[in-house]
Amino acid sequence: MGDTVTTLNALMGEKFSKNVIRSFHQDRILMMMFNKLGAEEINQRGGRLPIETRRQGSFQGGSENQSMPTPVNGEHLYWSPSLKAAYSTGEFSGFAHWQTNVMSVEGRANKLKLGGMLGEKVSSHLDSFKFYLDQCCFRDGKGKLADAIAARTTGAAGTATVTPSTANWTVDDIPIGARVNFYDSAGTIHNQSGAVPVSTVTAVNETTGVVTFDTVPTDAAVSDFMCWEGSWDLLPTGLAGLIQDQNISFQGQTVTNYPNLKGNLYNAGAAMDIRFVNRMQTRSKKRLGVKRPRNDYFILTHPKQTDSYRNAGYALNTVISGSNRNSETLDLAYSKVEISGMDIYESNSCGERDLFGLRLSSMRRYSLFEPNLLPLGDGESQYLVPVPGSSTYKHQYQFFFAFYGNLLVEQPAANFRIYNLTKDNLG
Repeated sequence: MGDTVTTLNALMGEKFSKNVIRSFHQDRILMMMFNKLGAEEINQRGGRLPIETRRQGSFQGGSENQSMPTPVNGEHLYWSPSLKAAYSTGEFSGFAHWQTNVMSVEGRANKLKLGGMLGEKVSSHLDSFKFYLDQCCFRDGKGKLADAIAARTTGAAGTATVTPSTANWTVDDIPIGARVNFYDSAGTIHNQSGAVPVSTVTAVNETTGVVTFDTVPTDAAVSDFMCWEGSWDLLPTGLAGLIQDQNISFQGQTVTNYPNLKGNLYNAGAAMDIRFVNRMQTRSKKRLGVKRPRNDYFILTHPKQTDSYRNAGYALNTVISGSNRNSETLDLAYSKVEISGMDIYESNSCGERDLFGLRLSSMRRYSLFEPNLLPLGDGESQYLVPVPGSSTYKHQYQFFFAFYGNLLVEQPAANFRIYNLTKDNLG
């Protein structure tokens, strides 16, 4: 038998492309859309933003020679934003460091002064770090990776299932290798009495919603949440935590009996309907007045719910007529959509069953350290350190990303959240 392509393979040259193809989206994160309040306005003790919480109550009709009404003082409290930290670690060997520019990809430069393949790795790592921060911007700060689990198998090669058809936050963006803890809704960790404190993701099936781990604690239960390791209630608070209407301690204040310190929420339980949005617009007007600036508001939702809104438009009875169709282009699809003159912004990090109405001026970003490489050593230019070993350093290097800050809403009642929208046949 003569030589084949397979037997001649070792003699063939190979063309190596120096361009890395990105398969993940790199959208601007929500956090950076909000106005920043910096170090001069907040410290570890907590900043204070005075808020008017009750009107003064003195008002009375009068008659001739009448005494003035009794004063009834109003009330002023203050929001106390809290600072939260988020971290991420990268690592490569000393040999990889030596070979970074030897026939490798062109890679983007970064503060580590690395090019080639390592520069590309560090840059893509930063993109991932920002993406996970963007997820935080939509969630409640508990560190949840997805909705509550609907089923689980414990022990080695155990699994946790989130129902894809009904989940607001699906398993789609859970990374392989993620280190996970299981918590119940009260924040109690399930870790088999400490014997299995961390579960590592080994596989994710987006179609079935099944996440496979190296092991799952025996006390993990249905309705638990998969959370980033050791992160329960420690990550920045997102929209699901900021736009809420519960009687809880919120941003340093107990908001029981303070409807003007709560967001406007609506449990849809149905497909997207413009009347839901109109209803929530009316509720926000009731709290903060009817003369709200329209250009300060925008709608934020998942692309699936934009599809639902378009479908409502397609369902309208429409007649298209034209006298010279040969000169026209037929386009039956809506590419740009608005609601009440407000632009619709889409985010893959938004819950698939959520729609938010946000007043930008009511939201703030407290940030003492923006998402970036974490300075080490002299604190200015050193970002790379040897990895500690058992008795000496390893010929291996680590770098770290960090964010230190939080989001805060100054006027919760200016914003609304429509949740539990159905997503049947969308996306």
